[in-house]
Amino acid sequence: MMRVNKLYRGNINKIVYITLNDPLKSPGVYNKEVRFCKVFGKLCKDYEIEFLGFNLIPFNNREYQVKDTEYLKMINLKLNKNQKFLNFFLRNRYFIKEIQNIVRDNKPDLLLMRYTTTRLILPFNPKKYNNKLIFVTEHQTKEIEEMKNNIIDRMFIPLEVLKSKIFLKNVDGIIGVTKEIAEYEIKKIRRNIPYFVLTNSIDVEIYSLKNYMPFNGKDLNILFVASKTSKWHGLDRLLKGLYNYKGKVKIKLNVVGDITKDILNMVSFLGLRNNVVFHGIKFGKELDELYDISHIAIGSLGIHREGLKYASTLKVREYMARGIPFIISHVDEDIDNDFPFYLKVPDNDDPLDMELVIKFVENIYKNYVDFSNIMRNYAIKRMDYKVKLSNLLRFLINLKNNL
Repeated sequence: MMRVNKLYRGNINKIVYITLNDPLKSPGVYNKEVRFCKVFGKLCKDYEIEFLGFNLIPFNNREYQVKDTEYLKMINLKLNKNQKFLNFFLRNRYFIKEIQNIVRDNKPDLLLMRYTTTRLILPFNPKKYNNKLIFVTEHQTKEIEEMKNNIIDRMFIPLEVLKSKIFLKNVDGIIGVTKEIAEYEIKKIRRNIPYFVLTNSIDVEIYSLKNYMPFNGKDLNILFVASKTSKWHGLDRLLKGLYNYKGKVKIKLNVVGDITKDILNMVSFLGLRNNVVFHGIKFGKELDELYDISHIAIGSLGIHREGLKYASTLKVREYMARGIPFIISHVDEDIDNDFPFYLKVPDNDDPLDMELVIKFVENIYKNYVDFSNIMRNYAIKRMDYKVKLSNLLRFLINLKNNL
C-alpha cells in the first residue's frame, strides 16, 4: 500500500466523492460503493475526504430512506406527491443542484464523481464555484451503447449525446473501468486529457474460499450468480448449450439471483427443468454451500451485447477470490491470457459448447490440486481494493500537481 506523506500529497487537502447510483434499485452496486469508500477512506486518512450518495424518498416514505454507513453519507432528498411521476425525468436534477451547493460551500480541491446518464440536459459546471477545483468523472460503461438496449432509454440518446458534451467539457481527468471505456469517453470529450483505468476491485478477505469438490467425470455442477439476470450475462447461451448437449455427463446448473421471465420461459421451452435449479437470492452460508458443491462458475457470456470487448465484472473477481474456475466471453485486463483457470469463449450469441466446457473442467481437476488457493492469491495481488486504490490515489495526486 502506498504511504502518502505531506511532500507527495501536493496541493490536495479536501476530496469529495459523489455517486448518483440508486441504492434501492441497484443494491449490488451500492454495496460495492460502500466497500470502495471504506478502503479509499482509510487510504486517504491524511486528507479531509467526504463520500456522498444520493437517494430520493417518495413523499416522506421512510421505507425508502437509506442510512449512512461509516464512510458513505447518504443525502435523502424528499419528493412530494406532485413530484412522484416526475421522478422518471427529474431524479438527477435534484442531485445536481445539491452537488453544486456542496462544491460552493465546502470548496474541495478534488471532486470525483461517478457519471450517470440522465433524461435531461443538465448544465453542470462545479468549477463555477471553485475555479481551482480538479473535476474527475468515473465511467463504468459505454453509456450510449448501453442505452441502445432499452426501448425507453433509446428515445433519450440524442439528449444524452448533447448532455455529455455539456457535462464533460469541464472535466480534468477520466476514470474508466476498462481502457476501452476510458478511450471511448476521451473520444466523446474531444480533448486529450489524462485517464486512469480502474478495473473493478474487491475486498478479497470478505469472501470464503470454496471447499474442494472432486470431479468424477460423470456429474458436473455449474454455478451462475447474479443479482438479476440481464442480456449481457448471456445465460441464454448456456441454456441453449445444455439443450444441444447429448453426452454422458450429467450436468446440473444452479442459478442464484432474481430471474427474468425470458430465462424462466426458455428453461421451460427447452425442457431443461431437470437440469436447472433456481435458488433465488442467497447470501452468507447458503451461498457458500452452493459454491462448495460446484465445479465451475459462469461469468458474463454477453458483454458484446453492450458493444464491449473488454469488461471488469465484480462476479469474476468474486469467483477468483473464492477459487472457482469460470467461463467468460470478454477480455478481462486483470487476467493474463494464459491463466489456466478460466475459459474464454467466443463473444457471439452461439450456444455454449458443453463438450469444450467438460474438457476444460477435466483438465483442471486432473492436473491441479490447489487451484483454489492459486486463484485467491492471484486475486489478492491483482484485484484487491488495497492495490487498485493506491494506484488511483497516485493518479489523482499527479493530476492535481500537473495542472
